[in-house]
Amino acid sequence: MNERHLVYAMVGLLSLALCVPAQAGVVVFTDIDEFRAAAGPLVEIDFNTLPDGSPSPLHEIVDITPEFNYTNLGVTFSSPGPLLYVFRSIDGASLAASTDSSGHTWLEAEFDPHVFAVGVTIPGGNNLTVFDIQRELLGEVSGGGFLGLISDVSIDLAILDRNTAGVVITSILIQPVPEPATLFLLSAGILLFARRRGRCSAVGGKRRLAHCAAAGVAMLAFGPSSQAGVVVFTDIDEFRGAARKLPRFSDE
Repeated sequence: MNERHLVYAMVGLLSLALCVPAQAGVVVFTDIDEFRAAAGPLVEIDFNTLPDGSPSPLHEIVDITPEFNYTNLGVTFSSPGPLLYVFRSIDGASLAASTDSSGHTWLEAEFDPHVFAVGVTIPGGNNLTVFDIQRELLGEVSGGGFLGLISDVSIDLAILDRNTAGVVITSILIQPVPEPATLFLLSAGILLFARRRGRCSAVGGKRRLAHCAAAGVAMLAFGPSSQAGVVVFTDIDEFRGAARKLPRFSDE
């Protein structure tokens, strides 16, 4: 079972809990508080600490290289330009990519493990673009202060580009795709919440949505023998055991 199936299952379950149909796509944010509320717990890198865990020195440039990077926190930064560095002033630390004044450079952030939410705080206008593992475009957002995206497909790469000779960010916030066991517990909690809410008020597609969510739970629980949306069995005892674990849904 791949990460895309995990994310789709979670989106379906969230839709059941909120009684709204699930839709594929990307949600963009320019308000950091709204982004935090939608994304949940986040990993934040504010560059006041260097990749080795030591404090960023005041008024000193520290080069970021493939070997000295934030990979252990899930993000590897790079830039096509000659300079990529952390700098901390009395106002705080930042990560900057730059080239000569007549050139053009940008900042890339590659995620491992993949993420389904990414946000950046920036001192000026910028453009944030995100891509999946095949480097296909998922979405983009432009503005200043804060830019964020939440995707129902896991994000492998983010690019910050001002179409100028330099890019600066003051922090990056990410939400990694959960491990299967963690996602299963989250999904079970969402289903319990949905059942306690009683009758769903969504118009149309209620039965199909409920069955898809139930299949998502079964897919997470029995991943090796499952396909997207459908779980297959050749053992009657395994089938009976799985069916008993699923919640009962009615058309009322």
